[in-house]
Amino acid sequence: MLWQQCFYLGSPRPLESEEIRKLRDHTLSDIKIISINEQSYNLWFHSQNDDRKGLTTTALIDPLTGLPPQEDISQVAELSLNKAGDQNERIRTIISTALRNRASDIHLEPCIAIG
Repeated sequence: MLWQQCFYLGSPRPLESEEIRKLRDHTLSDIKIISINEQSYNLWFHSQNDDRKGLTTTALIDPLTGLPPQEDISQVAELSLNKAGDQNERIRTIISTALRNRASDIHLEPCIAIG
């Protein structure tokens, strides 16, 4: 977030002074790092990088670590399903999440709406 010529960045880990300097040079702004928990970061990261229009087996790469993030499959799937616009997107989300996490099978349970 940019506010008064300063970028406020949430990070689940402390950044090295060299990393902050590079960000400062790139943005030409002051940088303030705000500590956030890993789960919040992972949910944000997935919400920003989730492609619901296509199926993919490629794991996302976390720019902070250069590795695929540890993810709670049910949380990521629920977040993606909540953002899906129609049934086709929901089905693609379920299959894509299963493929990315090398699931051997997919279990669906009927939901009964009361109201």
